[in-house]
Amino acid sequence: MITTDVLRTTDSSSTACEPELQAQIFDVEYYGTKDGPGIRTVLFFKGCDLSCRWCHNPESQHAAVQLMYHRDHCIGCGRCIDECPSHALSIDSERGVVTDPGLCTLCGRCASVCAFGARTLIGERMSLEQVKRIISKDLEFFRESNGGVTITGGEPMLQRAFLQQLLPWLNEQKIHTAIETAGVYPLHWLTALIDAIDMVFIDFKHIDRQRHLDMTGSSNEASLEALEYLVREHAQKTIVRIPVIPGFNHDRQSMDRMFSHLQRIGCTSTIELLPYHNLGNSKYRSLAMDNEFSGHPSLNEQQLLPWKELGTAFGLTIRIGAV
Repeated sequence: MITTDVLRTTDSSSTACEPELQAQIFDVEYYGTKDGPGIRTVLFFKGCDLSCRWCHNPESQHAAVQLMYHRDHCIGCGRCIDECPSHALSIDSERGVVTDPGLCTLCGRCASVCAFGARTLIGERMSLEQVKRIISKDLEFFRESNGGVTITGGEPMLQRAFLQQLLPWLNEQKIHTAIETAGVYPLHWLTALIDAIDMVFIDFKHIDRQRHLDMTGSSNEASLEALEYLVREHAQKTIVRIPVIPGFNHDRQSMDRMFSHLQRIGCTSTIELLPYHNLGNSKYRSLAMDNEFSGHPSLNEQQLLPWKELGTAFGLTIRIGAV
């Protein structure tokens, strides 16, 4: 499990004894409509304590800044090579511009001179004030649509010190708050913040401990504890999300056991079945990461109808897709 909580730096406006609170964020989505009510600004926090083999946002897994190379955008002009102070880049006839990870310092100069977006740095340290300014731009949209801010990742709870400052401010501004989490951490991290959160999306990936460990890199005890706490104590603000993954839980036995568990713990929360998609395949190539799910086609809603019917038979409230 990642133990790093939050990034702190000192700038010209901060003293050594009062470092500036920062979070590592890899994306901001404006006008989101799938992760909570109304129009939303979605903050993607970088860093995760899971390494799901099917992850469609592999750039979210590592807390550190990463360099992404989009081969299909590169024209081979060589400007990035000339700009690199560490001489970490070279041209390969098959792979395009190749980065030597032993020499690259992630300074970002290669990305800054690329006019075609072939090289980008993923991850930015943002201060609390920066994040507030980003959110404040959309206050009118929130008010008109009953929308708000959704915090996701990665696993945003790994940067909970930042959330302890951001969430109260959102509450003061009367902005609806939602958070997406896998719950793989000590439960008190969640209980300490729950009163400041209006909606929680909790992942339920698998009931089998070993299967969960094999496919995500972590056992599921903490996640199941968080799931039970939320559906028993905060059912109205909780949505359970089951990512339906081929070769993992896209089978009758897995779904039967998962729905049986939800029934047993008295789940009255809405359950979303999220079909696997392979839209993240290009990200693995751009990050030079292995992708063992590259051969799996995306699932469609029709393929999930049997699981919706099965869950309904258990007396659960099921829908397909995020709404």
